[in-house]
Amino acid sequence: MRECTLCKGTEHALFDRRLNNEKTKLLCEWFYCVKLPPKVMDAKHPFRNVFKKEKPPHLFISSPDGSNLTEFTGMQSQAELQKAMVDLIQQSYQKKPLPAVRSMLRFLSEFDNHDSMLQQYETQLQNEMLRAKPRKANLKKLKKRIELVKQKKAKAMKSAKAVCDLKLKVVKTPLPKQPAKAVDK
Repeated sequence: MRECTLCKGTEHALFDRRLNNEKTKLLCEWFYCVKLPPKVMDAKHPFRNVFKKEKPPHLFISSPDGSNLTEFTGMQSQAELQKAMVDLIQQSYQKKPLPAVRSMLRFLSEFDNHDSMLQQYETQLQNEMLRAKPRKANLKKLKKRIELVKQKKAKAMKSAKAVCDLKLKVVKTPLPKQPAKAVDK
């Protein structure tokens, strides 16, 4: 992604500020995202050749080897960007990304719920500890609830990581043939 001094924001080419961008953010997890400064347009910048066109892109995506390049002006819709990202992920990974994205959206809600419960129990624990005479039974019960929520969250995190492993396709490129070495007899 190339930052631009004229655009509304530094990440406007990737995220539309008017929309919920969770799906785009999740799709980004299967890419190495590199943000280049506006100075990349200077003639002497080492990455200038990447943006040498008359109207250089603000954003582009490609396969890990640089092939399957798709360029964006920064004015694309989220649907266009997401479709291109999904298509590219499907070319580079063994599993399809959309089921993983749907699962991850559910996991995000679950993580929010776990965080909310943790905060509630921790607040209750603090309040109990601040009492003149904290009740040991309540302290024990709240600590047990906190530990249980942490365990559920850890289990959900492990499941989420497994869902996101789409298995990158390993392309085996043949090594160039080496000239036969002369053998001295």
